Amino acid sequence: MFFKLFRRLRELLRLSPKLDEFKECQNLLGHTISRCITHKKKAEAKMVQLRKDVAQLVHMGQTDRALATVSIIIQDKSTVSVYGLIQSYCELLIGEVHTLLKQRLCPISCQTAVASLIYATSRCSANMHELPRLTRIFTKRFGKSFVEAATNNEPNSAVSPELVEALSRREPTLDSKRELIKEIAPDFAVDI
Repeated sequence: MFFKLFRRLRELLRLSPKLDEFKECQNLLGHTISRCITHKKKAEAKMVQLRKDVAQLVHMGQTDRALATVSIIIQDKSTVSVYGLIQSYCELLIGEVHTLLKQRLCPISCQTAVASLIYATSRCSANMHELPRLTRIFTKRFGKSFVEAATNNEPNSAVSPELVEALSRREPTLDSKRELIKEIAPDFAVDI
């Protein structure tokens, strides 16, 4: 008899929807932060190697290949920027989870972070598996219209312009490539 009551009480405490949602949201934000750190380190290590490659290619006179490699470096810079922004939004939200889950409207202090994570979901979910689950929590909490506005980057959505710019996959201009080569060359004592 006592064990049945104890088991029932334990189930009631554990199955509190708000508590489960709170813990899940905190865990997902924490995992996303860890994943961002890992991906940023990989991309930064790749950029260091690519910079060395560019210097070698310039030294050997293979400017066309150096320009192609510089394009990859520029894309990786954007990738590092995206991971940094996502990480900072998650760090902000992890301290505000209790506030987020109490309100039916997204708090003003968290709107940019929440909207930006939602916007990034469709563009980064291959590497960030937690983002779709966070978006489902945000959809349940703040409604489909809020999520759709953020996904489509509508004017009232509060998505970070920095994130939108970093996620736009524009081909770098020839001038920006040459500028980066000029920046890399002195680091490796290479004449252009």
